[in-house]
Amino acid sequence: PETATYGVKYVEDKVVTESLTDREILQDELGRLCMLQNKFVDNEDYEKAEIMKRKITQLQNKIDKL
Repeated sequence: PETATYGVKYVEDKVVTESLTDREILQDELGRLCMLQNKFVDNEDYEKAEIMKRKITQLQNKIDKL
């Protein structure tokens, strides 16, 4: 139990001290959309992949403006 308490405290302290910037949040979302696009291409669902491509382009433009 002592180690469990220490582990929880360590995780809590780590979360409190770190905050994501807008750029990091957008980059995380960009990665998620790219993974979805790849999944759609692998499944040969090209219409959905094209939608993801447009969303990815829009998100890249937002990141570039930051």
